[in-house]
Amino acid sequence: PYPLPASFGAVSSKWEWVAPEVLSGQPTTPASDVYAFGVVLTELDTLAYPYAPTTMSQRSTILSDKSRDETGDNARQKMQSIVHDNLRPALSPTAPPALRDLVELCLHSDPSQRPSAMMLIYHLRSKVKVFEL
Repeated sequence: PYPLPASFGAVSSKWEWVAPEVLSGQPTTPASDVYAFGVVLTELDTLAYPYAPTTMSQRSTILSDKSRDETGDNARQKMQSIVHDNLRPALSPTAPPALRDLVELCLHSDPSQRPSAMMLIYHLRSKVKVFEL
C-alpha cells in the first residue's frame, strides 16, 4: 500500500468519518459528506463508534493493551485499510435491508457512485416509516 499523505494529520483525530479519497489527500466534496453520513448511519445501527470492537473478547483485549493508541500506529493502519483495502464500518446483523442498501451506497469507494443529498432524501422518505403519535 501507498503511504498516507503527510496532510493526514489534519483529519487524524476524526478519521473514522473521513472518506477514503480525503484520507488520500483529495479535497472534501459533497460526496465525502455523504460518506460521513453513511458512517453515522452505522453508528445509529450499532450504537457504537465506527470500527469499534464487536465482541467482549475484542473489547477486553483493547482495554488491556496499554500500547494501543487510536491516534497513533493503529489509527494509521486502519486509515491505510480504509484507503487501500476498502475497510468500512460494520452494521449489526439485524440491520434492515433498506439500511444496508443505503449505507452501501453512501460508503461506496468511488465518490461518483455515492448518492446526492437529494437522492438520500428520496431514499429516506421512500423507505422510512413514520409513526403518528
